[in-house]
This record gives sequence, structure tokens and C-alpha cells, in this order.
Amino acid sequence: MTPILPWIVVALTQSPLLPTTNDTASAVSEFPAPTLELAHVYAAAQGAAPESDAASSSFGDVSRAGRVSVRAGIGFTVSPDTFLLALEADCFIIQNLSIGPLVQVGLSGDPIIVAPTLNFQWMFDLGPGADQFKPYAQWGLGAAYIHKDRNNRDDDDFGFLANLGFGFDFCINDNFAVGTNILFNNLPGEVLNETFFFSWQVATVTFRF
Repeated sequence: MTPILPWIVVALTQSPLLPTTNDTASAVSEFPAPTLELAHVYAAAQGAAPESDAASSSFGDVSRAGRVSVRAGIGFTVSPDTFLLALEADCFIIQNLSIGPLVQVGLSGDPIIVAPTLNFQWMFDLGPGADQFKPYAQWGLGAAYIHKDRNNRDDDDFGFLANLGFGFDFCINDNFAVGTNILFNNLPGEVLNETFFFSWQVATVTFRF
């Protein structure tokens, strides 16, 4: 239950609506000094609480369940070596778990990689003091198309892909984040003699709706 006495004291000492008279001043002065100090401390604490709550809500700690996010990234792949563009859309089915499609496109003169997958992502909440920093683990299943030039002729192939990786978002606010993402892409059936490629989205931007 909220203490009433501190508010009565503050009203008597600070309210501009109450005229200051000798009787009023005398009545207030009869409160013990600790009571007066408690009244002002209590009033200050109550006034600061909403501001603190508002600040914490801007760091991505609001409920994510049911929200949709879109993440775009640029970077590179290794073995084969290409310039990487990636686009991902996720829907959070619970607070920490999301699911959605990811498309990785590796561009160079030779080869070209197109890898669409359905990915799952688990986001970790680190708690107070680190609520802007959101690391996550990611895994998915899909396919990979690779195109190469061989002996002055075009060659391409299509095969199964499974990936596993991790990354993090740094939340600017509840709707926007920047980060990075690393994936290890396995091609168990070989695609043009390739069984694996590494992809790093060096810079990502994420929008949540």
C-alpha cells in the first residue's frame, strides 16, 4: 500500500495551490525531520520510475512473439570466393525462437552461388546491463545452386544444403538493429565438386515490425 503521509507532507510544503500561512508552516514544522526527508526522497523516486521504465523499453526487451523481422546483409563467401548479399525474413513464434526464409547470393565473375534455406533462430536475452546486445544461434535446411565456367563452357548444379551458424544484433531501438552473422554451409551431396562454403555477413541491418 502506498504511504499517504509523505504525500501529505510534500503537498503542504510544495503545492502552489495552498496558501502559506503561519499556521500551515507551524503544522509542517511539527513533523519530525526524518519524516520530511523521507517525503522528499519518496516523491523523487516515484517521479523517476516512469523515466527508467521508458528507457529500458527502447533496448529490444519488449515482447517479440508474433513480430516479423527483415534482415539484410553484405559480406563474402570463402571456398568458393564470392561477394555475398543476403536477405532474411523471420517471424518470432515465441519470445526467443523465430523461423523464416533466408536467401544467400554469392556473386563474382565465376562462380555464382544462390542458396535459399528455411532457417531457425534462437535469440538470447542477456539481461539488465546488456539488453541492447542480442546474440543468436541459427540453423537451416535448403538447397544451393552453383554456376561455374569450365573449359569455356557453362556448368551448373543444384543440391541439398544444411547450415549452422551464429551472429548478434545490437539494438538501436525496438524496431532497428545492426549486427553481423556467420554461417557454415554444408553440401553433403556435392555441388560441382563443392562440399562446403563459409559465408560471413560482415554487416547486417534488421528491421522489426
